Amino acid sequence: MLAAPQAAFRNCTHCQTYVYDETTGRPFEHPPHSGRFIPRPAGTLSPCRMAGIGCPKGTPENPRSLTHENQAAYRFDRECRAVGNFPDDPLVRRHAALIRAAEQSVAQFEHRLHGIKS
Repeated sequence: MLAAPQAAFRNCTHCQTYVYDETTGRPFEHPPHSGRFIPRPAGTLSPCRMAGIGCPKGTPENPRSLTHENQAAYRFDRECRAVGNFPDDPLVRRHAALIRAAEQSVAQFEHRLHGIKS
């Protein structure tokens, strides 16, 4: 979700059926804004199936994305942060610490990737 938001919420079945803009993460439409998605041409692979390209989410058979439970924990953490109120609970604290560590790791990686010193 942090490192590749353009793919994070993409439905894998939809991506294998239609052509996506990998920069925006949205399916191509023709005409634009029509809701008519461009079908993936027969015989072409979706990014998750392309050697050397791949998808940050992995493949439908071998996903590298968050489980539904972890997505719920992340959503809960963001809600608590938004209002500045966390329950005094050891599990909430543990999840918050793990989420912060993951966010810091992604931020450090992006800084190194773009040549920005942390």
